[in-house]
Amino acid sequence: MRPRKSGGWIAFDIRETFLDTSDRSGFSRTVRDDCLKLHHLERQRHGLSIKGNMLYYYAIVGQKRRDIGDACLAGL
Repeated sequence: MRPRKSGGWIAFDIRETFLDTSDRSGFSRTVRDDCLKLHHLERQRHGLSIKGNMLYYYAIVGQKRRDIGDACLAGL
């Protein structure tokens, strides 16, 4: 069951590729779909890939504006 109230706070880390406009996953659409009022976005070095490439994530803090649509949830 999903909470139905707006205004709740949410904080999470997300792989930087999820914020790329070419990403069409449900999670990416949820972040870009104006469901959250963004309060803080910070890029962080997360670690190294097996190939030795740097991995970056974004720390996101936001406030819920509305429910996440079922179409976005289905893609998570």
